[in-house]
Amino acid sequence: MHHRSRSAALAAVTILTIAALAGCATAQADPTSTQQASATPSPSPTASETPAATVNVPTQPGTWLIDFDSFAGVRVGEPIAPFAQSAGLAPQEDTVDCPPGFSYTHPIDGEQENILSASFMEAESRGTAKPSPTLTLGMVFSRHSSGHVQPDSPRTAAGIQVGSTEAALLSAYPDLQKGTSKYDDSVGAKTYFLGPQNGRYLVFNVRPTPDGSATTVNTIQTSSYPSIVDVCD
Repeated sequence: MHHRSRSAALAAVTILTIAALAGCATAQADPTSTQQASATPSPSPTASETPAATVNVPTQPGTWLIDFDSFAGVRVGEPIAPFAQSAGLAPQEDTVDCPPGFSYTHPIDGEQENILSASFMEAESRGTAKPSPTLTLGMVFSRHSSGHVQPDSPRTAAGIQVGSTEAALLSAYPDLQKGTSKYDDSVGAKTYFLGPQNGRYLVFNVRPTPDGSATTVNTIQTSSYPSIVDVCD
């Protein structure tokens, strides 16, 4: 009698153990789903990303952007004086022959006779001395075409600066149209423009270098005209 009770008890324990093991097996994740989950790579942080280019730092003309509606962050119609003060620009002294405004000058390759200049002007007020002119015309200009890109030259959004080749200009802006300048015929220059964009244009003048080895960008203007604006003649 005791032997039969002991056997029954052992059988009950065995059944419970098997049921418990079966329950554990059921709770395990499906092998296929586990493999799929582990096969999906987790995103890893980028080790290093190219930092955004710094633009329009007042004391670094090479960072200034010239665009349809702005120059170095000064928007068309805004006062120039606050930026001019931060950038150390000189006021335009001759407001009889030139529009009121402010400018920056820098010798190209250390040559005092070849000056790179950047000017912020209120073109419509030529002949009038205004203490606080607003921006309507922005210009980057070199007296002679440079044989290489000038790092201190303001640039367009596509990276065109004074000294950029004509080929680089045409590659950056395949939709350029032919414009005019009063000096095109006399110095072998060519004028191109982009626009209009909200009534504004980007205008480029290219000229041969003094030794004739290349044709490079000599002038960049942002204005309301599809041609080079002569500001002080």
